[in-house]
Amino acid sequence: MSDLLSAENLKKSFGTLEAVRAANLRIAAGEIVAVMGRSGSGKTTLLHLLAGLERATAGRIRYREQDLSGLDEEALALWRRANIGLVFQAFHLIPTLSALENVAFPLYPVRMSARERRVRAEACLGQVGLGERAQHRPSRLSGGEQQRVAIARALVNNPSLILADEPTGNLDSTTGNEILALFQKLRAETGAAFLMITHDDKVAATADRVLRMADGILADGKGIA
Repeated sequence: MSDLLSAENLKKSFGTLEAVRAANLRIAAGEIVAVMGRSGSGKTTLLHLLAGLERATAGRIRYREQDLSGLDEEALALWRRANIGLVFQAFHLIPTLSALENVAFPLYPVRMSARERRVRAEACLGQVGLGERAQHRPSRLSGGEQQRVAIARALVNNPSLILADEPTGNLDSTTGNEILALFQKLRAETGAAFLMITHDDKVAATADRVLRMADGILADGKGIA
């Protein structure tokens, strides 16, 4: 399979602290990859680099054939909006908005009618099984339902890659399993690839490939990933 996203000799330093050291990574279209490691190993920093939320100190990131290293902040934001979906452990929903409005929120910079936004947001909520909860605010949703809303929001721009940071970390085991099954379902339906950051062996077991990170170094157990 051809690479969807790749990183070469990726490094990130915060002063004298090397959060990511010479990480090499390839993600194929439609692949589910898990990155495992303890707290402080550099996993979340790596995800932020791949999403363009942080700038690498050194190294290159390519999306298909596009080198992202030279993009300015505006171009990087446009690339991320068009190609990447983000799912966070803490959901990051806007409490004053309904589930439908939260899902539609990333579409407001896109030139489309209010009806088109609503229809697309409703379709994404339907994909995650929350069509009947569209008008509920986050405070009226369970943790699992809030994460489903966050996943629907990540899907709304039809991304080719979803980056999920500890997507089951705030959920009980049953609900977490439901979210992981949903990832498999969405991969089959949309063809999107997933990169999951996790410290949980059970989460990693659902991935096609598991990479491990320790002290900023990314490896697959057989050398550099």
